[in-house]
Amino acid sequence: MSEDENVIWHYTKMDVLKKIFKDKDIKREKYKKAEKGNIELRFTHSRFTNDPSESLILRKFLETNKNTILGNLDENIRNEVKKCQEINYYEKVFDNDCDNLGNDCYPFILSTTHSKDSFTFWSKDYAGLDGVAIGINEEIFKQQLKENNKCHRMLDVIYIDPLSNDMVKSINEKINDIYDYNYVKYKDAYPKFDILYTLLFYYSSLYKHKSWECEKEVRVILQKDKIDVKIEFYENKIIPVCYESFNEDVVNSIMLGPGSNEKAQKAIDMFLKDRGYDNINVSRSTAFDL
Repeated sequence: MSEDENVIWHYTKMDVLKKIFKDKDIKREKYKKAEKGNIELRFTHSRFTNDPSESLILRKFLETNKNTILGNLDENIRNEVKKCQEINYYEKVFDNDCDNLGNDCYPFILSTTHSKDSFTFWSKDYAGLDGVAIGINEEIFKQQLKENNKCHRMLDVIYIDPLSNDMVKSINEKINDIYDYNYVKYKDAYPKFDILYTLLFYYSSLYKHKSWECEKEVRVILQKDKIDVKIEFYENKIIPVCYESFNEDVVNSIMLGPGSNEKAQKAIDMFLKDRGYDNINVSRSTAFDL
């Protein structure tokens, strides 16, 4: 396994390529007025990933460490947090009832990692031995995300043990930030502004169980009012997804899994060139080569 600081890798199944790399002539006509890019990256509803605890770990951590978290907050912030009881958010957050708050707690995500050619991601639960890893130029990607109406956030995933209190200080700092930069600014405009709900809304998808730490995941989170959700079917699973368009220079390379051979590598290179993508380097994992 190796890493390139300026490249993040999105591991996925081979058949996803045809959805990401549309024919340029079709895309150009479709997006002529919208001035969108030629690559569509797939974001998945965060409750439909391969981790069954996805987006629930932070809620469990808050529930387990409720008293410790409140005890370490400044009195004025602690009082504001307790006011959540008046609008029932406090009880809902700590009583495992977040689902009743709607889909706001569960945004759409794109999972990437700095780990190149990683056996972790060539397993069947991820891309599989015959899957692919899409190499994304992180600097260019961040710039395009910034230009996309600030609907996306790219951040490193934080791995925690929900039954431990090791991350209490970090959680308290985030609550303080929400209070300082959101609550104080908007409390008059939004009388029912809720600190805990905001914490869950913005940060739930950034926390995963510590057992997943080997992934070294960099996560792109999509949260906006209107999302064009599509339902896809994969191995008897129903998965809500959405596609976001980016300029083609975001992707600079594709690596095929160790189960692929040189013929598959040439075929993917031909597939890309036939669709007008001439500047993407195609390689394959050599993990199984003797």
